[in-house]
Amino acid sequence: MAGLALVSAVSADGHADLDRSKASTRATTALQSLVIQQLVTQSFSENGSRLQQRNVENDESAIVPPLLLVRVLFRRSDTVADVLTAQGRGLMALTKLIGHCALLEYQVGRRIGIISVGLCGMYFVVFSAGHRWLRRAKQPWDDASAQTIRALREYLMAVLPVQLYAWETKLRTRVLEARHHAALARARRLIIQIAIVSASWGAKWLCVGVILAVLVQLNIELSAFIVFAVILIMHKNLRDVWGDLTPIWRSREAATALERFFSPSLDNCATGSLGSTSTTRTIAHLSRPRQPLLDAASLSFNTGELVLVHGMAGSGKSLLLRSLVHQHKSSLESPPGLVVAYCEQQPWLQHASIRDNIVFGELFDEAKYRCVLEACALLPDLVRLPAGDQTMIHSRGTNLSGGQRARVALARACYADAELYVLDGTLDSVDPVVRHEVFAKCLCHLLCHKTVVLVTHDPELVSSANVDLAVLVQDSSVRATRTRRVTSTNSLLWLARCVIHDSNPGSDVVVYCVWSIGSSTLLFLVIKATGVVATTFLDALLRQLVVAITEAPVEFFEDLDVDVLVSNLWIHLKGADWSWHKIMASLASGASVACAMVLLWAWASGPLVLLLLLPVAMEWSYLTQDSMNFDMYASNAHLLGLMEHWFKEMSAGLVVVRAFGPNCQDRLVTQFESVLDLLGAQSLVMRVHDCYILLRFAFLRVMLLCIFAGLVKECDGSTARGLALVCAVYLPTELLSMSACVFRLKALMLQTHRLRDVANEAVSARQRLIVPRITTPASWPTSGAVEFDHQPSYVLRNVSFTISSGEKIGVVGRTGSGKSSLTMALFRIHEITRGRVLVDGIDVRELSLRDLRSRLRVIPQAPVFYRCSVRTYLDPYDDFEDEQLWRVLRNSGLASTLVPSLTVQLADDGANWSAGERQLLSLARALLQPSPVLVLDEAFAALDQARDDRVLELIDHAFERSTVFLITHRMDQILSFDRVLVMHDEEVAQFDRVEELLMNSDSKFFKLLETSPLTK
Repeated sequence: MAGLALVSAVSADGHADLDRSKASTRATTALQSLVIQQLVTQSFSENGSRLQQRNVENDESAIVPPLLLVRVLFRRSDTVADVLTAQGRGLMALTKLIGHCALLEYQVGRRIGIISVGLCGMYFVVFSAGHRWLRRAKQPWDDASAQTIRALREYLMAVLPVQLYAWETKLRTRVLEARHHAALARARRLIIQIAIVSASWGAKWLCVGVILAVLVQLNIELSAFIVFAVILIMHKNLRDVWGDLTPIWRSREAATALERFFSPSLDNCATGSLGSTSTTRTIAHLSRPRQPLLDAASLSFNTGELVLVHGMAGSGKSLLLRSLVHQHKSSLESPPGLVVAYCEQQPWLQHASIRDNIVFGELFDEAKYRCVLEACALLPDLVRLPAGDQTMIHSRGTNLSGGQRARVALARACYADAELYVLDGTLDSVDPVVRHEVFAKCLCHLLCHKTVVLVTHDPELVSSANVDLAVLVQDSSVRATRTRRVTSTNSLLWLARCVIHDSNPGSDVVVYCVWSIGSSTLLFLVIKATGVVATTFLDALLRQLVVAITEAPVEFFEDLDVDVLVSNLWIHLKGADWSWHKIMASLASGASVACAMVLLWAWASGPLVLLLLLPVAMEWSYLTQDSMNFDMYASNAHLLGLMEHWFKEMSAGLVVVRAFGPNCQDRLVTQFESVLDLLGAQSLVMRVHDCYILLRFAFLRVMLLCIFAGLVKECDGSTARGLALVCAVYLPTELLSMSACVFRLKALMLQTHRLRDVANEAVSARQRLIVPRITTPASWPTSGAVEFDHQPSYVLRNVSFTISSGEKIGVVGRTGSGKSSLTMALFRIHEITRGRVLVDGIDVRELSLRDLRSRLRVIPQAPVFYRCSVRTYLDPYDDFEDEQLWRVLRNSGLASTLVPSLTVQLADDGANWSAGERQLLSLARALLQPSPVLVLDEAFAALDQARDDRVLELIDHAFERSTVFLITHRMDQILSFDRVLVMHDEEVAQFDRVEELLMNSDSKFFKLLETSPLTK
């Protein structure tokens, strides 16, 4: 509007010359119009920003609480902010779109305005179809890129198992193959994308050509002023309207994405009834669903009773417990105000200190806290930790042993002071001494007035006199037996399935249209050339990063934020395949228009204008290089990373959080809202900074108007003056657009720089590894003889022993005594700085990591599962035939029950299988490739006693000639072994045959045996 006011001021006298005073007066009036326009625009922008923020806040207040009531929070790699603000952006874009269309009609004139609006309609119909075509062409790239990110994330979340199995090379090949498919899809899509961008550029000029042709038909003289006024008006509005349509499309996509993200799984999901009176809690009958999962009893127990649930692996114990914490659809009704504390089979811990995990947002009470630590036997462990209870727990708790993680989770439940405690196998990963200590101090004493439901495989605990009710789950049925009051009831429990210029104007117009098509073709070639260079560079960086992280040692990943790295990788992929071309297209078009304006102004006013424009260029360069933009960008990225980390951490512990009740949910939502407050405050700062930048660009416009006023007498006639004025008014707009493109380009390169830093750090960590000095013999290892040669080291002390080939060695000891550290040393997960580990006489440090880990076998304490078929999990790289897979499944006892087909799907983290069944599947994978050395690190802690006996017989047969290390807390498992290694405080306390160890009643082995349940 202000631009038109200035144009009208100059062209009011037609072709008459203007004196300096009249030009100055009208320029001053027009400048006042510019200021008014800026104020009005800023006011609408501020109101729109508040409206958008209010909409986003409303969306978040409606979305955040249900986050704690769904199973899957994220299934795409878009950032949370993109999804949450899409609705607000779409609403504002629709409002601006209507305004632009109305302004376009007003500016060009009534008759021409109708034609202009019609052209805009055709323009957007055609390019909306092109946009849909582009989205269909984009789908293969999305799939291939998602596969690339998925493979990398699986590796980053399971670094230890992958390195133990020596799968780094195969996984790297898989990632690079997926990236190759993405590059092929990208090449096809980029042709369409660049064609649309180039055609959009040319179509704007063609629309102008149509309007000029209409003006010719209306016998309106096409002066230079009219031509360039139409060009700038049409270009500005077409560009703005097109830019405002994009958020509307994104808003529609975001609405669909939100529906996929937050699929409510608990709507209409009745919760478990735990009693009709204040003293008796009863699980009532459930209505029969379409498919029964478990037949159960109508269990009745009093407040303060200790209930133990036992049964075979896969019999439904975890399903029964999850019904208590309302994780399945049912017709059960829960009494109001019941406070529940829940511990999963795989303990869920936050990335925080041990104290923060135990307190879990409650008020800190020193006496209560010490009492809980004592009851959960954590005080000795905290003494050994360097920072005590301020020790930060790494992602997935990798810096704690399995027993320590379980007891921290139990301490969190105890500190919550709940009414009902549901413990799913919490004590199974704890050694017998600590298990009975925790059982006596915590369950029988500290929680003696609470209702406790515990799943266990320990027969001694089941038969304990302290147990009020023993519940046997067998063959999908439940039988309850009272130990102190004989009461037995039976009924049906059905658990529902829970998902959820020429003298001839006509000839001039033709030449103009041909020039438009030529410029579009040139733009296509420029973007394509820059795209090839950019993608080549970025693909090379991605390959360097993949190679580096797959060869980095485990220590490199301990302090690495996997979620941030995956997010940066996704941004990098979009930048390499998408953002770069959009930025270059906008930058090329803006630069060409700006250069054309400067040259035309120089043609109209003389070459002196080029000299006067140097201060403008310096000011623009200063604004473009403003470092504050990047500081705010980095801070914004950090806050978005915190939000994303919060979502993913909550999704991992969703069951636990919901079980702890509304108070815990409200606290976590408040924690999330504090991050939103910081993000909102930062958004305000960024908004103020944007206003500052806009004011500086308004100052640029004033500078240009002053240059115009100073050179107005140099212009030959009003036509040249109009041309110069149009350039002076609209040149800052193009400069602002170019600044935005430069900033986006720098932001993209900032992400690339971060990934390069990660790659360089991974390479440095790899270079610190010991270089193998010998070539691994083809037949190594042959016999499996293992020798630990002690020298004083940082963790393990006094660890010197020799094992003959074929020996079966049991490794026992208290939780945290260093049993798993032996595995870390044998497989060189952590480099051996002092001492030696010899296998068949060869120092493992002299071998390559790939040869070492591929020749030995291990079943880790917590095998990692991901969404795939059973066949893919057993044989990820198609090395075996189906018959071989079926054989190991039959041997492990899975073929007849859970695996009717090799295409049966595993859920994320194996959530659709019990813990015992997952351990049997890990055993089946180890049976595929027997090795002279096998290490079992608490591999069968979740199995019942009967199946545990069969598994030991299977291992004894399949690995008859192999050296077997069994790290366990079940003493009866190792009584028939050749020798037993007792670990205490990270050193070897005893190592001898069982008969010799039993002769000393004061030995640590004897004390462990005294407190262990024996069933053989």
